[in-house]
Amino acid sequence: MKPFNWGIVLFMVSIAILYNISFQSLIREGFSSNYNSCIAKGYSKSFCVQTPTSVYGPSSCLCEDGKLGRIIPGFGGQCVCFN
Repeated sequence: MKPFNWGIVLFMVSIAILYNISFQSLIREGFSSNYNSCIAKGYSKSFCVQTPTSVYGPSSCLCEDGKLGRIIPGFGGQCVCFN
């Protein structure tokens, strides 16, 4: 009986991991940081006004011009927009 070849198993697992990583970079979410461009791409208003908390954090908000701002303590809960 031949001994088990761990080199082949390690090689196959490495190939699977690299394959998975290479295709993860191709997956993109439809959210755009600009409200107008999000609407222009055909997404619904309810989708475009959602804030991506996983990227910008729970204190992010949508400014009147469609850009993302932040809710910062000391501004009375207002959305602070940066240029």
